[in-house]
Amino acid sequence: MAWATLPYFVAALAARMGAAATRACLGGPRTISLGALIAAAALALLVASPSGPVAVAAFALLGLGVGVIAPLSFTAAARLAGGPGADRARLDAVVARFNQFNYAGALIGAVMTGLVGSGNLRIGFAVPMVLILGILPLARQFATT
Repeated sequence: MAWATLPYFVAALAARMGAAATRACLGGPRTISLGALIAAAALALLVASPSGPVAVAAFALLGLGVGVIAPLSFTAAARLAGGPGADRARLDAVVARFNQFNYAGALIGAVMTGLVGSGNLRIGFAVPMVLILGILPLARQFATT
């Protein structure tokens, strides 16, 4: 599925570029919840996909869903550090720690997907399909204070 990477990244870029506007329109919790639900639906489609073109469409849909999560998560991390008036060193430290967990999650997630899906990679995508739904109970934390 290497050729599914381009649609995923194009869709994720579009979602990231529109994340602030979507958040302004829907609010942070709804935007995060919508992104998680779209991503879970895309992963379910990927797990059940009968063909390559359906899988490519699922990856594009996945990009739309997860594309809003990262920028809003970084915004929430900065807000936890004290927001725009925070000490610059504290803000940098909180965002840097958050980014370390972001990278660790990406690496562990890729390994888990590969391990679970060693016989059939589509089945491996069932793991993140379930895990991404864990964002839903946390969505209210993305409300602005």
